[in-house]
Amino acid sequence: MGMLGAWVREASKVQMGDSAPAGSDRIGDVLAEWYEYEDAFRPKLGYERRSSSCNFQISRQWDESDHDDRVDDDLLAARARAVAECIEKLDTRFRVAIQTEMHNRNVGRSVYRNPRNPETQAADFNAALAILAPMLAARGLIEKKIADKKKHA
Repeated sequence: MGMLGAWVREASKVQMGDSAPAGSDRIGDVLAEWYEYEDAFRPKLGYERRSSSCNFQISRQWDESDHDDRVDDDLLAARARAVAECIEKLDTRFRVAIQTEMHNRNVGRSVYRNPRNPETQAADFNAALAILAPMLAARGLIEKKIADKKKHA
């Protein structure tokens, strides 16, 4: 929850009109947060351990910390879905470039390489960021100023 916690802390300092905290590499932060969420997904395999007819739940009246964690998880999931929808609109070579770069950033080294276009990996990633910036700004995930800088870069 490191990225989300930092975002929530900074969001309390942000004025009402500004939906994202300022940052030099805000697009990279948004993509890293999306990648962590996507990488943590594990599908359910097999059958449920309990019957769906026995869906009893006790009162959560005093579970404030549990409620806060669920709210944080819901915020992270909503942001990750919004980023995923933007990435799905990109061309395949840009999506592969983003995945490869996020794999390498997660490991901390340049271990993975683009299997389709290894010679244009860096250029494809930068082009993908330039295309993604206005989409992310339109959804309120980054500042419009950052998107304008990426357009001219």
